[in-house]
Amino acid sequence: MKILFLFKFIIWFSFSFSQIKSYKKQILDGDIKKEDVEFFDKNSRLYSNFKYNVSFKETYGWQIDGGAGEYTIYRATQIDSGYTFNISVIELGGESSNIHELNLKENEQRTIEFLNSININPIDFYNKKTYLNNFPAIKSTYKSVNKLEDFEYDEYTIAYQIIRNGNLYTFTFVGPLFFFQENPTRFIEYFRFINFLS
Repeated sequence: MKILFLFKFIIWFSFSFSQIKSYKKQILDGDIKKEDVEFFDKNSRLYSNFKYNVSFKETYGWQIDGGAGEYTIYRATQIDSGYTFNISVIELGGESSNIHELNLKENEQRTIEFLNSININPIDFYNKKTYLNNFPAIKSTYKSVNKLEDFEYDEYTIAYQIIRNGNLYTFTFVGPLFFFQENPTRFIEYFRFINFLS
């Protein structure tokens, strides 16, 4: 369900801001070659994307793939614990703007309306203007209930969004709420391994 949400949220955001083809569509159409713009070092577990000038070092030995969403360029999952970390990029085109110029209240209302439209009821939704690795960012957090047949558990989501070089970057960490309550720094520390290459 969390992956479906991420996919739908990114699609919603892309229709609002971009008419440029997604990274995956550019690869499928032959506009770019994945091996020319992306590298993953299996020994160090460092992922680098040279098209978007972003890298991430996965330090826990999780499963890594390109994710299910059209705009997801990287996904790391730990199935047993229910953790997922995603990097999604939407090409906005034009000049970069400062994400701190967005109205937080309007952003919150749009996001909650969107979440409700895909049957997710965010609890304690909060967003704020902050920084991630010295870049202006919007940090959003919320709890939600994930249900699968007769099983349900509470999840916690942390997302940072940055606009840089005409691209919207979304870095998202999702996991069971009880793990977050037990060790909140575990969720936060994952974002330390994000780097922009230039």
